[in-house]
Amino acid sequence: MFNFKIYLGIIAALLLTCLALAGWNHSLKGKIEQLNKDLVFAKTQELISSSNLDACNAKIDLQNAKFEEIALQNEKLKNAGPIIKKEIETRYKTINVPIRDAKCEKKLKFYEEIFREMGR
Repeated sequence: MFNFKIYLGIIAALLLTCLALAGWNHSLKGKIEQLNKDLVFAKTQELISSSNLDACNAKIDLQNAKFEEIALQNEKLKNAGPIIKKEIETRYKTINVPIRDAKCEKKLKFYEEIFREMGR
């Protein structure tokens, strides 16, 4: 009889241990699910950050290309400076008004220059 009570005690202890382990397993299962959700959220945030970084890099590359284009246009303008200066000098040179007692050729040249400038 004494053996029987010992066996019952051992069986009861094993049952309690099994129930405790089942409860602990259930608790850990919930923690694992929460950690999996957190991991998925972190990976999603990483993907979003990566895509934002790619978009920013693309915009920076576009701006750099525009800067290079502007620099090239600036160089072309600097190289064309003497040509533009010469054109401005010829276009806006002063037209000398003939004096009152000027000859006919000077007056004719004056009026020709005026009409030439107005024709541009």
